Amino acid sequence: MAQVDTMTFRIAVEDHDRAIALFTDILQYQREHPELYYYSRSRTFFRPADDNPDHELWFFIDEYDDRDKYWESLMSALQSDPRSAENQRAWADIVLPPLPKGHEVWTEIDPLRVEYEGR
Repeated sequence: MAQVDTMTFRIAVEDHDRAIALFTDILQYQREHPELYYYSRSRTFFRPADDNPDHELWFFIDEYDDRDKYWESLMSALQSDPRSAENQRAWADIVLPPLPKGHEVWTEIDPLRVEYEGR
């Protein structure tokens, strides 16, 4: 069963390039430390905020096969790995208030998946 955690947050348009650099660094660290993070795929998207031309809405999707293992890995990394904790602080510093309330969990309905190989 595929599940995803999502979160939407705001970034100042003027911080777009800074956010790309920061999140690239954070995700590279996660790639280098798969023993700390339990997910199979992460993707990030953005779009202009409808209510404020100076803001962008960013949205990430972490995909995994076991929600408990995923969440435990995030919490454990924050508590036991100083770099993970610093990455969390750096992320929070660039996000505009109010900070997101948390992750939303979605479960895929397998029979409704459409996938085209090679596209």
